[in-house]
Amino acid sequence: MSIWRLTLREISHRKAHFVLGLVSITAAVAAYIAADMLLRDSSHRDQEVLNTMAVDQKEKMASFEENLETTLDDKRTQLEEALAETQSRLRATLQEREKTVAEAGAALEDAMRKITKGLGFNILI
Repeated sequence: MSIWRLTLREISHRKAHFVLGLVSITAAVAAYIAADMLLRDSSHRDQEVLNTMAVDQKEKMASFEENLETTLDDKRTQLEEALAETQSRLRATLQEREKTVAEAGAALEDAMRKITKGLGFNILI
């Protein structure tokens, strides 16, 4: 007897078992194929979502950088104006103090001249 003949005789003897086995193998293969297709589709959708999120993130970052640059420029301008104002005030204060010191020096020099003249010295050292 050949192997094919034995197989056919076994199938004809136990038809219900053969059909059930064939159905179970078919269901297993179908489930494997369906799961593989669903996983590939899910992976494809996930990749699309990641791509759209990356594009959105790039747009947000560009907008954030633009806003940050504008804000920093505004802050820099404000700080430069405040610095110029402070420098102007300090220069004015310095000029006033220099004038006060010059007047005090002139007054001291005049006082020393009068004192030395009163003592009989006409020499200014």
